[in-house]
Amino acid sequence: MNLIFLAMALWQISFFIVTKKSLEAYPLPAKDEEGLFDDSNYWIEDFDLMLFDVLNDFLPKGESWSRDIVMYGNLESNVFEIGTNAHRVESVSFRIDFTSDYEDILRGIIEFCILNNLAILTTTDLEIVSLNFESVNQHIIKSPQVIRYNSFLYK
Repeated sequence: MNLIFLAMALWQISFFIVTKKSLEAYPLPAKDEEGLFDDSNYWIEDFDLMLFDVLNDFLPKGESWSRDIVMYGNLESNVFEIGTNAHRVESVSFRIDFTSDYEDILRGIIEFCILNNLAILTTTDLEIVSLNFESVNQHIIKSPQVIRYNSFLYK
């Protein structure tokens, strides 16, 4: 179960990352009766944790609140988290701080996904997002979080 998604600031929007290979086996991601998405089924193959070290180029590795979560970035801003169990990847997600200058970070995450045959899913409806900046950014801009945040800001 994805423990990473539990806390999110008003100024963040979350995404799941899964392997494209797993989407062939489980093509229709779905939430359970409690409205949660168990993405551990999408990490059934071994995925080397060292591959994530390239994230350091644009999101410095940080101290996680859990020894089972590898974290890049900052929990209060842009963050990329890998949930592990016995050093095996079980869950991957990231949050974008849409009040920050996030373009380089988002482009880096998208490039990482392309190079490692990964897919990005929205957390609201588990839609697969095209791996290009414009598609992911449009999802962010049109998200309820951004709309709600802007309505508070410009009242």
